[in-house]
Amino acid sequence: EKDLVMISEYENILIYDQYGIEEGFAQTILSQLMKSSFQGKTHVFALKNMFYPHASIQEQLEMAGIGEDVIFENIKRILKLT
Repeated sequence: EKDLVMISEYENILIYDQYGIEEGFAQTILSQLMKSSFQGKTHVFALKNMFYPHASIQEQLEMAGIGEDVIFENIKRILKLT
C-alpha cells in the first residue's frame, strides 16, 4: 500500500504485460490505483482478449499492437517527445 501512495504522485502510469490480457493483471493494477484515488492517466499495453492465429511471438505482439516499435512510439506520444 505504501508503494501505491508513492505511485499515485505520478502523472502517467504505463502498464505493460506482453503475456497477459487487458482484463487480467492490468485490470488488477487499475483497480488498486482507483482504490488509492489515483488522479493521473493510465495507459495499458496488454493483449486483447481474443484469439491470435499461430505465429511467432514477435508477430503476435505486432498483431496485438504491443510490439516494441508501437510501444516506443506510444511512450514518446504520451510523454510528448515527438
